[in-house]
Amino acid sequence: MAVVLPLSQGARMFYVGSYTDTAISIFTLGSDGNLTPSGKADAGLTPTWIDFSAGHLFSTNEQNGAVVDFQVNFDDGGLNFVNRRPAKGNGTTHLSVDRSNRFLLAANYGSGSVIVFPIQQDGTIEPSVSFQQHTGHGINPDRQEGPHAHQIILDAENLFAFSPDLGVDKVYQYRFDVNTGQLTPNTVPYVEVLPGDGPRHIAFHPTSRWAYLACELSSTIITFSYSPQTGNLTPIQRLPALLVPQTGNAPAEVLVLPNGRYVYLSNRGNDSVSIFSVDQETGMLTAVDNHAGGGSTPRGMILDPLGKVLYLMNQGSGTVTAHSVDYETGLLSSRGVVASNVVTPVTAVIVDL
Repeated sequence: MAVVLPLSQGARMFYVGSYTDTAISIFTLGSDGNLTPSGKADAGLTPTWIDFSAGHLFSTNEQNGAVVDFQVNFDDGGLNFVNRRPAKGNGTTHLSVDRSNRFLLAANYGSGSVIVFPIQQDGTIEPSVSFQQHTGHGINPDRQEGPHAHQIILDAENLFAFSPDLGVDKVYQYRFDVNTGQLTPNTVPYVEVLPGDGPRHIAFHPTSRWAYLACELSSTIITFSYSPQTGNLTPIQRLPALLVPQTGNAPAEVLVLPNGRYVYLSNRGNDSVSIFSVDQETGMLTAVDNHAGGGSTPRGMILDPLGKVLYLMNQGSGTVTAHSVDYETGLLSSRGVVASNVVTPVTAVIVDL
């Protein structure tokens, strides 16, 4: 049960997941872009990834291998526990809700699998209806001894799902049945990247013509062309994550601006956000800048509802930093730390009450 402070009507909430804590941190998001602590909600061990849909906030329990459901209290922004379901694997690191708000998809990093749960009309998570196990290993004995599904997302048409697997250097491609929630391997079941790339997260261009993949182990970003008709990705470009390569850099999150003109990549190690411009004819990227993130070990990043402010969750420093977005140039301007003493923040969602 959340402990929260009274809020004014129409408040905007900012929820932050944690890599090591048992709580989701709750903030109010002011009109000035600043965050004010409002409470916490017990989510169980390591609520690393969170997502919001139809009045409910869903969380992973990475250490327990589970997904958790909360109902958002629209009076005070608190989170009321609904139920928890095992994810049939370990290291549940990512989840997303399909575009019909009827299914919850999750990725198990530790055991290298993906799973689908139906969502009832009241928001309750039902037992899983689909499960796919990845197999194989990569060339890095420390990080690629087996499959490590790092993400599971759907395309804009809600017909195909994609799961970058860091452990086997593949992006798995699935057909998604919106009526049953079933995942089945696509005609081309996966696309391979280079050995040792360690694919982590992928994001689609708003036109659905291209997609961009953050590769954690090789510190690169890969551009794909995408066919919404077949659900197939085709690699067309590979670039270093940083303008000046740095040993030990590990990209985390990739984000495409709503106008489709720029792509952002968060960098742990370099502690920055890389900015790439997008050629609107080919989808190809050109490196523009490495913007200092203002904190240590930045992982997740999100835009405010108007897309004018980028929020960066800095796991190492326990801070959230804000950065103004210039849609013409793609450049970011730091607005400083807007939340501190946040336990290992990973990602966030914004909800209007």
